[in-house]
Amino acid sequence: MDPLRIGLVFVSVFLGLRLAGVLMGRLERALAPVSRGVGVPAGLLAVGVLEPRLAHGALSRLLREGTVTERHVVAYSLVSWPFRFTVMYLRLGLFPLALGALGVVGAAYLAIVSVPSLVGLVVGVAVARGLSWPQPDAVPRERTLSALRQALGVTVRYAAFEALFYGLSLLGVSVPLNWLPLSPTAVAVLAAASVRPSIGIMAAGPALANGLITSTETLAALLMGRLVYMTVYEFPRSTVQFYASYYPARTAMRILMYTAGIMYPTTALFVVALFMYR
Repeated sequence: MDPLRIGLVFVSVFLGLRLAGVLMGRLERALAPVSRGVGVPAGLLAVGVLEPRLAHGALSRLLREGTVTERHVVAYSLVSWPFRFTVMYLRLGLFPLALGALGVVGAAYLAIVSVPSLVGLVVGVAVARGLSWPQPDAVPRERTLSALRQALGVTVRYAAFEALFYGLSLLGVSVPLNWLPLSPTAVAVLAAASVRPSIGIMAAGPALANGLITSTETLAALLMGRLVYMTVYEFPRSTVQFYASYYPARTAMRILMYTAGIMYPTTALFVVALFMYR
């Protein structure tokens, strides 16, 4: 377990709750055209941009109260996917890292990894069609004490899942890569990306610049590494924890099924296309 990460979850949730109250009005107005297009309230989208935990905390409460249904939750999760993806990559610095280290290849990588979220947006709009949403005022605007309580509750649940998956990780995971039709350098990039996408980009930069790996191999290795990373780390140790912290098991599983059902096939198609082009 990482106490620092758990502490950051608490701070992030609390500050996000307070910041949401300050910036909500401006974001709601900015997102109004998007809201009309996707069929999800601008207020809820604005909350999700500022702090996804707040948006899902509000939705989980509305779900328990019967104000929204599981379909609302799934629709919001899919529609907000591109926003979450963009904000996450900006916060992690992956946009400037990919463009700076890989240039045009980095831009292509960023475009490809954004495709699943855009497909999710299209599916989410279809799921949201015909739904009646609560008014923006029904989405709670938390005060300081309430924000502290909610941040503490989310942090406790997150820490519980963190402890569970930390224990499972002690068993170790081995992913054999010698069967892949890639050069040793590309396999090394794939392995690095499997640990963390940013490390894969940093490993690919010098190799690509020195001609040790082709552009096609770079994209294939980074995408395959991302699939391994999502399977080994992101889904079991982050995504599952996140949604299970807020929703009943059935609802969380439904969101995960939609997300995985879009992300894996879409990314795999690009990998296959790259190998065929190669």
